[in-house]
Order: sequence, then structure tokens, then C-alpha cells
Amino acid sequence: MCGRYVIHDEGEIEEINKILRDIGNKYAGTGITAKTGEIFPTNNAPVLSVQDGKPALSLMRWGFPK
Repeated sequence: MCGRYVIHDEGEIEEINKILRDIGNKYAGTGITAKTGEIFPTNNAPVLSVQDGKPALSLMRWGFPK
């Protein structure tokens, strides 16, 4: 799978920085971190989904499940 994408967090996009801060706060102390920069399969990446009809931010492993 060559499904890679990039998240730039160098201050270029304020909303991306906010998402990364929110993810960091949500997963603080768990040892789970979001990968920034070029995202490769198996990296943890921020994902916006819908839970109970509301937007929810979480980390998910990028790629196809084995």
C-alpha cells in the first residue's frame, strides 16, 4: 500500500495545530502519540469521525488491517 499523506504542523495551518494539541491532551500519559509530517502506513494519525451524531477526534492506525 502506498497510501501516504502529509500533515504540516510548522505553524502553517492553525487548525491543524489545534487538532494536534487536542490529540496530545486526549492521549496524554498513554504513550500513544500522533505522527506529524509524512504519514506512512502503521503510523498513528489524527482522524475526525462522528460519534453519537457529533464530531469526535481520535488517533487511528493508518493503513489496511492485517
